[in-house]
Amino acid sequence: MKLLLLGLLAAMLVWGRQTRAQKDKSAGCIERAICSKYEHDEIRLRLMYGTNCTSFCHCATLATHDDATVTYYWERQNCSAGTQFDSSKGVCNHVGDFVCEDGWLTPPAQSKQPTPTTSIDKSAGCIERAICSKYEHDEIRLRLMHGTNCTSFCHCATLATHDDAKVTYYWERQNCSAGTQFDSSKKVCNHVGDFVCEDGWLTPPAQSKQPTPTTPIDKSAGCIERAICSKYEHDEIRLRLMYGTNCTSFCHCATLATHDDATVTYYWERQNCSAGTQFDSSKGVCNHVGDFVCEDGWLTPSAQSSQHTPTTPIDCLVSQWTPWSGPLGFGQMTRERKILRVPANGGTACPAQLEEEKQSTQKPTIQSTATAMVSYLIRQPSVIKRGEAVGQLRDLLIIVDSSGSIGLASFETAKTQLARLLGMLCPISDPFDSRFQRAALLEYSSDVREIFDFDDKPNTKLVQQGVNSMPYMNAGTCTTTAFNYAYNNMFNTTKGMRNSTDVKQEVLILTDGQSNCVGNVTSAALKLQEKADVFGLMIGINTQSETSGFLFGKKDCLVSQWTPWSGPLGFGQMTRERKILRYPANGGAACPTELDEEKQTTQKPTIQSTANAIVSFFMRQPSVMKRGEAIGQLRDLLVIVDSSGSITNAFFETAKTQLARLLGMLCPISDPFDSRYQRAALLEYSTDVKEIFDFDDKPSTRLVQQGVKSMPYMDASTCTATAFNYAYNNMFDTTKGMRNSPDVKQEVLILTDGQSNCGGNATAAALKLQEKADVFGLMIGINTQPGMEEVISYVSYPKNKHLFAIEGFQVLEALVNEIENQLNNKPYFMRQPSVMKCGEAIGQLRDLLVIVDSSGSITNAFFETAKTQLARLLGMLCPISDPFDSRYQRAALLEYSTDVKEIFDFDDKPSTRLVQQGVKSMPYMDASTCTATAFNYAYNNMFDTTKGMRNSPDVKQEVLILTDGQSNCGGNATAAALKLQEKADVFGLMIGINTQPGMEEVISYVSYPKNKHLFAIEGFQVLEALVNEIENQLNNKPCVEFDI
Repeated sequence: MKLLLLGLLAAMLVWGRQTRAQKDKSAGCIERAICSKYEHDEIRLRLMYGTNCTSFCHCATLATHDDATVTYYWERQNCSAGTQFDSSKGVCNHVGDFVCEDGWLTPPAQSKQPTPTTSIDKSAGCIERAICSKYEHDEIRLRLMHGTNCTSFCHCATLATHDDAKVTYYWERQNCSAGTQFDSSKKVCNHVGDFVCEDGWLTPPAQSKQPTPTTPIDKSAGCIERAICSKYEHDEIRLRLMYGTNCTSFCHCATLATHDDATVTYYWERQNCSAGTQFDSSKGVCNHVGDFVCEDGWLTPSAQSSQHTPTTPIDCLVSQWTPWSGPLGFGQMTRERKILRVPANGGTACPAQLEEEKQSTQKPTIQSTATAMVSYLIRQPSVIKRGEAVGQLRDLLIIVDSSGSIGLASFETAKTQLARLLGMLCPISDPFDSRFQRAALLEYSSDVREIFDFDDKPNTKLVQQGVNSMPYMNAGTCTTTAFNYAYNNMFNTTKGMRNSTDVKQEVLILTDGQSNCVGNVTSAALKLQEKADVFGLMIGINTQSETSGFLFGKKDCLVSQWTPWSGPLGFGQMTRERKILRYPANGGAACPTELDEEKQTTQKPTIQSTANAIVSFFMRQPSVMKRGEAIGQLRDLLVIVDSSGSITNAFFETAKTQLARLLGMLCPISDPFDSRYQRAALLEYSTDVKEIFDFDDKPSTRLVQQGVKSMPYMDASTCTATAFNYAYNNMFDTTKGMRNSPDVKQEVLILTDGQSNCGGNATAAALKLQEKADVFGLMIGINTQPGMEEVISYVSYPKNKHLFAIEGFQVLEALVNEIENQLNNKPYFMRQPSVMKCGEAIGQLRDLLVIVDSSGSITNAFFETAKTQLARLLGMLCPISDPFDSRYQRAALLEYSTDVKEIFDFDDKPSTRLVQQGVKSMPYMDASTCTATAFNYAYNNMFDTTKGMRNSPDVKQEVLILTDGQSNCGGNATAAALKLQEKADVFGLMIGINTQPGMEEVISYVSYPKNKHLFAIEGFQVLEALVNEIENQLNNKPCVEFDI
């Protein structure tokens, strides 16, 4: 009986746990809200209400704290097209296979709070991202966010408008500016002290598990946005300067989450000082500029501009010299200045000397030397591609001195520590995985030994073993011989060096002293510097001699070759440029002052090239970097539209319509002028200036476009200077809704049809405007030389990236159409690989099913040719290093004749080498051509996650068909192909098909547009030549980076 009772009790406990889990799993989630450990371990996924089951949340790790506790949060995920989140199964399921249980949408959510017959208590609080009612949206609008000490409030905003026109609202968080709190009685942010904060939900703070420090924390230390702060910092410090902002921003140690055990996690929340103030660390407040010294040690005092009254010639403007650096190397100290503005229109040229070096008697510390190596060698800065930071690929040649002056014991130490050092490069897991970094190693004494080249050691462990294998040579120090050997032999693709603009060649030299053999080591070193960026780790050298000379001797300026002239842009201007590759040092020849040139041509840019320039430089302007991550550039865009009589009313209407379209194509795609992202203001001018709306007036793209279309035609003179002066004096102000933040870029877009004819000096007014913002211009129908010269002066430098011109209003719609087409660009097969995410090109992930005809009409010899060339072709896809690394592309392979053979599916071959081996393993089937059978097999079997296909909106399903002719069995191949096209984008390589019926049939196999999907050659005998030509052309079409 006792056992029976125990069994019943256990069953009840299991049933109770299952019941609770099932109940929990049907609950919803709020994006970025905190979830519990139970939800992380047991529930994992929840439906996100208000999305019609198209999104769900995953309980993910937010932070691991010093005491090993973990905070979790709900991270949003989206179901792929045609699926919805099925709460009963915890997966994205096909629409129609279950009932969506999103009670907040279907039917429309009923507020738990009925429309009141008496007023709702306006002092009630809100919960961020919780649902609010229509009454709260229409009548209350704003509520205090309890638990924030009145520093934050909520705005009842629109979440979604449903098919039945009902609207769901939610509480959106807003923050009061520094020195103010939310006053519930007035529903505004009021000055602290002018009212009593009614935040009744605040209780004495929970005790943190982190003990109060026994020594005070330095209150002058800085903060990192969204990093975790301690309870002591929350209770005692509260505010810290945010370094790198020139004292315009600070952090507030705020509550991130209160956990189930009543402990609290805090984080640094960014706040910005108002215009004209900076954060004064000594007082912990935003103080007036000039009343204190900004202690932001990460920024030097900004250069004072020497330009006062702008005139037509624009002089070069350079920054002040930086302070001398601390000693590095053998005590060398450097300082530099930068060009802030290049000269134009005959202005004063820039100085040639932008970097200076001097020798001091100070020696660097171990710490400063380590810092320099970390900064410049070990964690060398990333490179920028399309505004995104990506790791710098490097081919690193190491040259090690193995001469007798070192001693065997010290040489063994050098090998051990060098091996350790190389293991610290990026990426951490395996820096010398040959897809990333590559290494080669020379050692020298009287002779030179090549220990390994760039191809020999394809991982870090092998590189380190190679370093440790070096024998001690114990003879003279013939450094010149080593440098000459490196110069003449190592920088070659036969040694595994990559000849690519994406890969940086570098040399690291380890030596203990001066060369003592024949030859000029400084000359040899300078030659080596033409091939690579040369670093040196110099050990125990105390004499001022040629050893320091080959790194720090007299160096002339080195500049690149001129680039080819660009195609014509603007009014036919063509540009070319060259770059400084090395600045002069120690009395070397100065750099040339002209680094870019422009010439006027009679060629006019095409609509396509003008559209491309607008897309590249204005529409999809590069993103900005924050903590190494590319994020969208926030912009306040002032549009200034010429409404003068020379335009005509009809063309003015065209301009309004096309401008409204153009603005709708900015980022983010969904709603660029949601005021959290971009903001717009609009002026039109003729004799007078009309301010149509400011940056605060139109908080959505639809309203901005309506405002543009509402402009009346003014039909008078062209007083451009009046408009520019009005913009300069009035629009760039926070009272107009402009954001005074280092994160927001101020820009102007000017639309005009010609030269100013009243209002003053338009060029001078434009130069003033360029002090406030980055100025772009769309110039329409301007053909006279004075007109072109004047409007060129309106825009910012470089002119070719800011001035866009077309021949007249009659082609404006065609221009905007072409811009739209380029923004929705769909390339072809081999370098199709990029998709556009708000203008940023990222690698297209693909699941590629290859279907190969193996019928008797091909012959065995030609089938072997097809396999070999197909394997080569697949190896040329992106990313270059290993396209079929399963994180990027995946492949599956079918061959067919009378029957179908599945050689491998998407899961079977996780690397390019294995895919190519699989292709070459296909047996020759030598029977009929049952193409429909193959297509039906593919349709019914291959596009399934059980075959390794990825069911994700980020992955594109594709088919590549290789065949030599018309189907002769298996059913209707055209009908089967059309079904296949529903599953994937179908390409075809058609070989030796010459009959009209054959051509018509195979054309039906591929997707539309046919010219971008069907490729044909005359026979298998030219297939190798085709693949050779593809390989040749791909050398000029680099892959873009992937975002996985």
